[in-house]
Amino acid sequence: MERAILHIDCNKFYASVEGIYHPELKDKPFAVGGNSELRHGIILTKNEIAAYYGIKTGETLNDAFRKCPSLTVIHPDYHKYERYSSLVRTILREYSDRLEPFGLDECWLDLTHTRNLFGDEESVANRIRERIKSEVGITVSVGVSFNKTFAKLGSDFKKPDAVTVFSKENFREKVWPLPLSDLIFAGRSTTRSLGGLYIRTIGDLAQSDPKMLEKKFGKNIRLLYDCANGNDFSPVAPADYQRAEKSLSNSMTLPRDLKELGEIKATFFLIAENLSARLYKRGLRAKKIGIYVRDNNFSGVMRQKQLPYSLCCAQEIASEAMELFLRHNLLKSPVRLLGIALGDFDADAEQIRFFGADPRREKRTALEKSVNELKGRFGADTLKHAVILGSQAFDHPAVFGKNPFGYLNSGNTLPGS
Repeated sequence: MERAILHIDCNKFYASVEGIYHPELKDKPFAVGGNSELRHGIILTKNEIAAYYGIKTGETLNDAFRKCPSLTVIHPDYHKYERYSSLVRTILREYSDRLEPFGLDECWLDLTHTRNLFGDEESVANRIRERIKSEVGITVSVGVSFNKTFAKLGSDFKKPDAVTVFSKENFREKVWPLPLSDLIFAGRSTTRSLGGLYIRTIGDLAQSDPKMLEKKFGKNIRLLYDCANGNDFSPVAPADYQRAEKSLSNSMTLPRDLKELGEIKATFFLIAENLSARLYKRGLRAKKIGIYVRDNNFSGVMRQKQLPYSLCCAQEIASEAMELFLRHNLLKSPVRLLGIALGDFDADAEQIRFFGADPRREKRTALEKSVNELKGRFGADTLKHAVILGSQAFDHPAVFGKNPFGYLNSGNTLPGS
């Protein structure tokens, strides 16, 4: 049975949601972006009118304002976006239990085993597109294909509010002329290297000699070659499937450059508190830690190490991060951004050590669990480490507002890692 895979992509998602809350901006250029005062000054997304001025995702606010002085910038509100993402997925779950998220605003949907209930996949795609527009208030683009790679390519092919079908009969005609960089797994480095061999389109790659490719680029290139030929057999995960996380990280751009070790230590503690809470929530401990440091010249460096024991306590995370920072003498220039990454996880059960055990660790861990419960009930700023309260690193009034963790960038990797 030929598979029926949809990829649903919410068009300019953050901007679309903000447009619902700000109808007065309907006919004006606006973007969702950072706070230039706190130096989170980039464009995350923009509406169609702002795009007409040439404003691009990822550029600085200063560049955006030079292109469009009348631009309105709205600070992101992820609670809104999570709510609207949930509304979209509620609709999608009516058509299949095979629903695999790809970020907040994208997901795959497998209709292979439900097409007899709802009809052919192109008709269902158009029905979903119309329902989301009328019931949620935003538009989506939908790619329809026989595998996940081409379905994702289809949702990117025509925007906004469109359906594109790449079938076994037409993909050579429609997909192969597209730039190689359009493929989901084709990164910049790989695309550049293949371009040096005049392999610049998806069709160029698909018609290349796979043995030659493997000889030059290794066995991993075979995945890209197979995708270009439509041989992507990866399944769409069930809606309730959760992948095991390989790493957790947080980074923070400071309101001003840091020059003192005390300020560095306080920043690490703030980041560590958030990471610790995430570890406790998942029932994990980490045996690997890394730090990322970017100075005021935008030069970044990452250092990491394997730990002799597993940890989940904020105090220990911050102490290990500070030890790495001092060992590598990273305060050579004023610091603009700091980050911590954790990995090599095991379950939240520490192995008993008969020699060298620290009885204070058990008490400290129990105390932090209680503190996290209080923060969960009464807010993230309910209790803070004294080292943070005593620091001038966060003297901007917005940093310790209702949610100080709102100024942390969460993810599974750190910049430059």
